[in-house]
Amino acid sequence: MADAGRDLQAPLEYHAAVRAAVRSPVPKLADLAALFLTDASSGRVTVEVAHRTRAEESGVRMHLLRHLDELVSVAGAVARTTHARRPQWIPRIDDRVLGRFSASTPTLLALRDALGVESLLVFPVHRTGQVIGALALGRLAGQPPFGAADLAAGSVLSQRGALAIENGRLRNIAHDEGIRTEGVRQTLQRWAQAFEHADWGAAILDASGRIEAANPALARMHGAVRPEELRGMSFGELEVTTADGVASNREGEGRQSYQATHVRRDGSTFPALVTLTNMPAEDGHNAYQVANVQDVSDMRRTEERLHRAQRMEAVGRLAGGVAHEVNNMMTVILGFADFLYGSVSPDARSDVDEIRKAAIRAASITQQLLAFGRQQLLQPTVLELETVVSEMADLLRPLLPTNVTVDTTVEGHGRVRADRAQLEQVIINLAFNARDAMPRGGRLTIGTAFRTLDESFASAQIGVATPAGRYALLTVSDTGTGMDAETQARAFEPFFTTKAVGQGTGLGLATVYGIVKQSGGFVWVDSTQGSGTKFTVCLPAVEVEAEVRHLEAPGPVESGRETILVVEDEAAVRALTQRTLREAGYAVLEAGNGREALALVEDGATRVDAVVTDVVMPDMGGSDLRIELRRLRPDLRVLSMSGYPSEEVQQRGLLGPDDPFLQKPFTPQALTRALRAVLETAPRAG
Repeated sequence: MADAGRDLQAPLEYHAAVRAAVRSPVPKLADLAALFLTDASSGRVTVEVAHRTRAEESGVRMHLLRHLDELVSVAGAVARTTHARRPQWIPRIDDRVLGRFSASTPTLLALRDALGVESLLVFPVHRTGQVIGALALGRLAGQPPFGAADLAAGSVLSQRGALAIENGRLRNIAHDEGIRTEGVRQTLQRWAQAFEHADWGAAILDASGRIEAANPALARMHGAVRPEELRGMSFGELEVTTADGVASNREGEGRQSYQATHVRRDGSTFPALVTLTNMPAEDGHNAYQVANVQDVSDMRRTEERLHRAQRMEAVGRLAGGVAHEVNNMMTVILGFADFLYGSVSPDARSDVDEIRKAAIRAASITQQLLAFGRQQLLQPTVLELETVVSEMADLLRPLLPTNVTVDTTVEGHGRVRADRAQLEQVIINLAFNARDAMPRGGRLTIGTAFRTLDESFASAQIGVATPAGRYALLTVSDTGTGMDAETQARAFEPFFTTKAVGQGTGLGLATVYGIVKQSGGFVWVDSTQGSGTKFTVCLPAVEVEAEVRHLEAPGPVESGRETILVVEDEAAVRALTQRTLREAGYAVLEAGNGREALALVEDGATRVDAVVTDVVMPDMGGSDLRIELRRLRPDLRVLSMSGYPSEEVQQRGLLGPDDPFLQKPFTPQALTRALRAVLETAPRAG
């Protein structure tokens, strides 16, 4: 028996001790052993089995589990008729012996028949004075029954087994506690590392608000070299003011967030987002506070740039609408001024010239408005950027004052796709802006460079990310008076100017902004008062060869004899168009909207050869009219006209990409030339 219990003396964890306790009696003392243990917290009973034939153990265990409830009832019956803490000895399982436990007789007989057990010992398993289970030992048929010596030996083994199980349980608890303690230690170490290496400021404050500990980020944020320099300071000493009170956003009882202005050691300030979390003690008072501080300077700059871009976008849409109305008026003024020019005396023609000059000037401003609103029709070609800059520098030198020196710098070579006239307009506007900033003369430098930029580059400059790739940088810098921050923030707004009344329209830089954006680029300004200004235009670079275009001389304006239907809701524009066409020899019908025009065509009293129609009109616009006319007369030619650019009306679905279009304002010559081209073109198929 000494050998049988040897395994129980070794230090074992809980589950190993349970297995050793049930195996120790087999096979020297018993043929079969079953250990029943009850979990104190859940009440669940577990069963561990040992059999002299190992292959039989699984089947025996399954049988016991199936009859577990019945076995528990037997145990209860035994406990009621005997002392529960004493071992139970049944030398032979027969009717005479089982008569003492009538309630358990059927189950024990079934157990005897199923497992072949004819002799049984049952020992209670104790823990701290409480019975937590039982160890049952059995001998199979053909083996001698258990005797008194076997009872004594089994009692010793069961006690050793109970002790080993309890020691294993305690050992597991200690091991689990050690794991938890080590886990806590590692977690605290990681939190300490996160505290030390975080890129946001963090501090622990005592109940009075003084800094007990700070991380390096908080120290750097406030101009300190080491975190220890902040220790002992009141957290309030780091703040200048708070925005909208101390706590502008509460997030629960013990936490508050607010925006404040924090001060560095050198006296400079920065905007900060502060979160204070109260850590209560057992008495309910604040034991300490945890402070988190984020420098939101970059976020503020990004928000300002985004708001500025949104404001510019909104003003651009407004500018496009204004340009549409101005284009209608300029069409009338230019057209009737041309009529008037031929009907007045030579002495009066100078007055008409002044009218025409003013109209052309207004039309030029309209084009700048459209450029700012990114609605101007561009004709992009592939350009050698340094060639454009070199030619523009030669053009600018005689136009600028003699005390302004014009230099160029070239870093690398490349091409961009842009409208050459508009790109030249960008350079001229920036050059003239630089001229005005150098009243006493200075140096104007126009430079080109090509760089491969990542997505964050544009975000850092204008607050909006752009695709990574190769870009051309066109810079125009001066040595003039420079701008303050407020002027830089509004530099690209239309009609904003720092010049005296009558000395500027405020559209020069707004036009630059619009052209650059419409060309797929972006622009920003860097300036310091007293140190000059630098504008940078960034355009996507292209790899294709530069295009060379030869402009053809315009053909002669031809008259006609066809019948034309003019559809225009603006009476003055309609009258001008009607007169222009009649004087060119055409027969003209007129309508104030699409429905009137459709009725004239459907009537058929006069066959119409072509229709000249405005695009945007009340009560059936030009787009719906064009659809209806093609349904009635597939051969009927249509010329559309609008104060809005063709790109915008196409985007709004009012005009097809191949539909003939005439941009307002137009001259009588432009109108007759466009109409003649439409009449001489084969009509589109339905």
